Amino acid sequence: MCLLCHQTLTNEIMKPSRLKNHFDVKHSDKKDMPLSYCLQLSFSFKKKIQTFKTLLQETSKQENDRLIVSYNIALLVAKSGNSHTIGEILLCPFIKEVLSTIMHKKTDCIMKKIPLGNNKISRRIN
Repeated sequence: MCLLCHQTLTNEIMKPSRLKNHFDVKHSDKKDMPLSYCLQLSFSFKKKIQTFKTLLQETSKQENDRLIVSYNIALLVAKSGNSHTIGEILLCPFIKEVLSTIMHKKTDCIMKKIPLGNNKISRRIN
């Protein structure tokens, strides 16, 4: 990728002669820039990539946590021997109360992420 124009370059363009041609044609105004300028561009680009990777990892971790919670609750429901609707009837209000009273968190967005419906619990138990 060209750090100046953010254009993705093919393997063919990565040949030194083609890179020089790209630079001369598209970035002739930057010809006299010092090396420190290019190094700063490289550093800022690497920093942006790290930030993006961190964001993706956090999102993936949240998705995994959501699924783990759902499977663990399904296991507890199966061990209790109660009907599968107990997740909707008893556990959802219980979790909402704990989150709002003790943790002081908004329950709507968290509860939407944890599937505790009868069908989900049944499928996970099976």
